[in-house]
Amino acid sequence: MVMIEGYGGRDFEKGPESYTSKKFFDIIFDATGLGNFRGKAIVVDFMSGPGLVALAMRERSPQHAYTVLDASQKLLDQLKAKETAIGTICADVRDLSSAIEDESIDVAVVRYALKDIPKGQQAGVLSGIFKKLKPGGVLVIADMFSPEGAKEFTNKQHSR
Repeated sequence: MVMIEGYGGRDFEKGPESYTSKKFFDIIFDATGLGNFRGKAIVVDFMSGPGLVALAMRERSPQHAYTVLDASQKLLDQLKAKETAIGTICADVRDLSSAIEDESIDVAVVRYALKDIPKGQQAGVLSGIFKKLKPGGVLVIADMFSPEGAKEFTNKQHSR
């Protein structure tokens, strides 16, 4: 269970524009339905690195509880350094069995994460996340794919 080379060393502030684009974050937020959610939602941002998606969603809808899950403690520490009220879980998204209770999440967001997981494990990851959603929960996926032969180039670009 190895992530792509350079995963934990990724610099989200210097990555592609979509890593920090407010417009892209707004699209993700709208897809979650959090603006119309009644009560306090439990939101988990899977493989978020330093929590940029969770931070953007909390800015628009601060009444909800946000948690970032990532396999890189280094990236999670960047979020902790910002002294936010966002929780962190250091875990591999491919093994969520003990990291999160089943059916405890209202909204799950997976942005630019599936491409970092070997193709043969992607369906298992999505199934594992789905099992953690409450009945009626929302899973938002914002990802990319590379045509055959371009995947290594794309992954290296996004790992910088």
